Amino acid sequence: MIQKKSKKIIFILVLVMSLYANIVHAKEITNIRINEILTNNTSSYIDEYGNHSPWIEIVNTDYHALNIGGYYLTNNINNPKKYWIPTGDPRTVIAIRNYILIYGNGNSDEGIFHTNFNLNETNFLALFSSDGKTLIDSITFPKGLNKNISYARINADSDSWKTGKATPLFKNELNYKKSTGEKFKELDPYGAGMTVIATTVVFLALILLYVFFKISGNIFKKGNENPDKNADIKNTISFNGKNSDKNEINAAIAISIHLFENEAHVKESNILTISQNKNSAWKTKNYTTFFRKK
Repeated sequence: MIQKKSKKIIFILVLVMSLYANIVHAKEITNIRINEILTNNTSSYIDEYGNHSPWIEIVNTDYHALNIGGYYLTNNINNPKKYWIPTGDPRTVIAIRNYILIYGNGNSDEGIFHTNFNLNETNFLALFSSDGKTLIDSITFPKGLNKNISYARINADSDSWKTGKATPLFKNELNYKKSTGEKFKELDPYGAGMTVIATTVVFLALILLYVFFKISGNIFKKGNENPDKNADIKNTISFNGKNSDKNEINAAIAISIHLFENEAHVKESNILTISQNKNSAWKTKNYTTFFRKK
């Protein structure tokens, strides 16, 4: 019995942790976004070769570092795996609320941050997760943008876009007000408070599941229990009639017990009744036996 309960608890723990891991992974994906693009770069950010290449800025809006190694960039929705961002390089890890630049110059031989397509070939860009199927983010941007004018989100947390002066590896809106999350991070820079909150949520879920299974188990257990007809009973016997002697009393008790054990009595919860026979000497007496359970 104890082994079965242990297996049940382990199963519940595995289930909860799996659900929690899936939720965390889904949350991480939504926190990676295309933040800004520059297609006509003449004096903006230069790559490691000193070239003014078109670039793509990706932002991590989460409050812990995320790795985009293994993700895909494409300018063709029908070819989601067009450019694979290599894994195993620490430079693909985007710090908390930070940015990374990938050059869309079509020269992938120049390094992992250079795509195999040119950003100017189309006016579409998409980011897919490591499975090559889950679309993380996509944007259709204006064609023919002016020199050094980028197309960017108003801020990293916004779904609205604007054209303006390029701000590579920096906030798009200089007058941007801090979000609630950013303020929380300032109060809890090491994430200790967030860890406590997350752990508390998990344990509360486990406690609720335990209580649920405990209550439901007791309900099913009670429903399957059969009443024991041989359970201890307290007998209260009353007789109505005149001139009753001990033999008649003993006879009434014996018959009542016999009927009770063989379930031949009138179907009542606590009362056993001996019916009178008009042709018998019992007709002058009225014997009723009460059996009450403890």
